Amino acid sequence: MEKLNVRFPGTANLKINDIGEALDLFNSDIARAALFLGLEKLQHLAARDKQEAINLVVAQNIKHK
Repeated sequence: MEKLNVRFPGTANLKINDIGEALDLFNSDIARAALFLGLEKLQHLAARDKQEAINLVVAQNIKHK
C-alpha cells in the first residue's frame, strides 16, 4: 500500500473515530473503506454524468475546506 499525502478536516477525523469505536475497527480501516466507497461512487456517477461528478467534487471541496 502507498501512503497518500492528504490532509482532512478535523471533522473527518472525529467521524472516523466515532465509526471506529461503534464498529470496533481500526481508524485506518474505516478511512480506507470510506475512501474506496467514495471513489467507487464517483466513478459510477462519472460514467453516467461527468459534469455532475465534477460538480459534486467541487462542492464537497468547498464545503469541507
